[in-house]
Amino acid sequence: MYADNFRAKVLDVQKQKDIFIHTVILEEGTLEENKEYNLSVNKIRKMDIAKNHAATHLLHKALKEVVGAHVQQAGSLVDDEKLRFDFSHYEGLTEEQILKIEEIVNEKIRENIEISVQYCSMDEAKKLGATMLFGDKYGDVVRVVTVKDFSIELCGGTHIDNIGKIGLFKIISEGGIAAGVRRIEAKTGYGAFLFEREEAEKINNIAKKLKANSLNLVEKVDKIIETSKEQEKEIESLKQKIASYESASMLQNMEEINGVKFLIAEFKDKQAGDLREIIDKIKDKEESCVVVLASTFEKISFAVGVSKSLTSKIKAGDIVKKLAELTGGKGGGRPDFAQAGGKDLEKVTPAMKEIKEFIEASL
Repeated sequence: MYADNFRAKVLDVQKQKDIFIHTVILEEGTLEENKEYNLSVNKIRKMDIAKNHAATHLLHKALKEVVGAHVQQAGSLVDDEKLRFDFSHYEGLTEEQILKIEEIVNEKIRENIEISVQYCSMDEAKKLGATMLFGDKYGDVVRVVTVKDFSIELCGGTHIDNIGKIGLFKIISEGGIAAGVRRIEAKTGYGAFLFEREEAEKINNIAKKLKANSLNLVEKVDKIIETSKEQEKEIESLKQKIASYESASMLQNMEEINGVKFLIAEFKDKQAGDLREIIDKIKDKEESCVVVLASTFEKISFAVGVSKSLTSKIKAGDIVKKLAELTGGKGGGRPDFAQAGGKDLEKVTPAMKEIKEFIEASL
């Protein structure tokens, strides 16, 4: 929108009855009443919007064909960068369904079909089989947009004259936004091309990091996954051996009270799962024991094991709850095994000393 010493960028235009309302950002000058202003259209932006709008019609029809006739439009947004389409459906789309929808839409684009626009009465539109939005209000004369032998919808938006001008259609996301409502976002034309190029660049970058190329990338990734699984098995086997060695060493250093052996130990290099492995191996060797282990590796972890024959006197859950309270954490579990986490690193060693006194008093 422009005039002498005035310029504004038009963001949106809406029609309310017979009045066209322009939403603008003022760039220069001030608006004056009863003054004429010139309007010029950004043709490239309008064309991109028209492409996305036409693609929305194709998407709606393709959804009905692939997902089911129950699909109904539940909202949409079309701009020059992308289209957004909300629709009724009870579950997420599968990868196969998304690919099929893209295939149908792109096949129609390749057919280069002309889009026809006609004005007629609502009764005539119904006879044509036009799709209309449930709950929307229409006038006596409606605008029908048709893609021959594929889609017929009531629509007041801007459109291209030939479906082939869309060029390319690409779904970039699909997800749920409410109960029974899904949302698809897609790009067309040059925007779809740029999106595909960015995705290709990501694949090429990954291929370079893996010292592969796009042709053998999947094979390379499969090999890395297979190698990783083998290494995980080897690591797990080594952990088992280390746990056996450490538990054997700890068995020799266990203290005894009233015929019950107990062990309290701290580590700086164990994860919660490692602590449990050690406790299980000690309990396998000792019929009557209490084991309390702590580790400060990455985070504070406590694990407590109590022989089932002792759970009437002392419970693992009670011990970890006390440890958690002393270190500002939370935890719990069964009478014979329990785990907890802590927050205050400086309180771990004092807490373990206090727990030793608690166990001695209980036994």
